[in-house]
Amino acid sequence: MISGELSGSEMDESLNAIRRNAIRAGNTTRAILDQASSDATENTQMDLARTVEACLYFLKPRLKKIEVVQDLSSETHWVWGDENQLQQMFINLLLNAVESMNGKGTLRVSGTVFTRGATGRHCLVIEDSGKRIPETLRTRIFDPFFTQGKAQGVGLGLFVAQRIVTQHGGTIRVDDSQHLKGAALIVTLPSNLPKEHYRE
Repeated sequence: MISGELSGSEMDESLNAIRRNAIRAGNTTRAILDQASSDATENTQMDLARTVEACLYFLKPRLKKIEVVQDLSSETHWVWGDENQLQQMFINLLLNAVESMNGKGTLRVSGTVFTRGATGRHCLVIEDSGKRIPETLRTRIFDPFFTQGKAQGVGLGLFVAQRIVTQHGGTIRVDDSQHLKGAALIVTLPSNLPKEHYRE
């Protein structure tokens, strides 16, 4: 569980992280909305568990009244991708979950690996205890500027997240949470590491 209490030094570090991430978020969103070529991305070997952990730390001030349950094993979910873009994608999805609970409730992040031959896929699920999303809206929530049922935001978070996932060869969909009473955002990404990086 992540506590929302911050010391003075943690507050300074958090503010610096906010400044860095604001710049990164602006650049990433602009690139996605401008339909930037995926050739311009800076791909690297990434552990998705560590990426999610970094995103949760960045969002720590927003999680003061939220219980965070993590079921992700480090050194397991390796992908080849753009770190800035994938961080932005997870931040957008986590913020969507936080907003659906009005800042109070339970947030669960879990992961599963599906292997097939020499390749595999990683399925990461973000669940919340907020409102479930009606089936009639489950594809529309990824449309740009779709804000139905939201008290804040301009409706670009999930749109940008979907574009980033697609650029990385993955998929994203919404379903009912299997563990909580709210929604589940399900991200699947290929384990498309270069051969020398494959792990048993």
